[in-house]
Amino acid sequence: MPDDYPTSTYYCGTYTAPTISNLFSNTLLRGYWSSSVYSATDGWISDFGNGATLNNNKTDSSMYVRCVSP
Repeated sequence: MPDDYPTSTYYCGTYTAPTISNLFSNTLLRGYWSSSVYSATDGWISDFGNGATLNNNKTDSSMYVRCVSP
């Protein structure tokens, strides 16, 4: 990635919404928490609207959670 690329946001290609398969019905094009920890205060989120993966403060209640099972 270029040196001036933001290190807290990652995009893998160019996407059009939605960036999640429409097999997952009723998924809002918003940020969803990952189970991965970024730091003591932040966690990772994936934005299904624009394809971004970025860190966000764990106290932010505006993000969504999606339960999945193998």
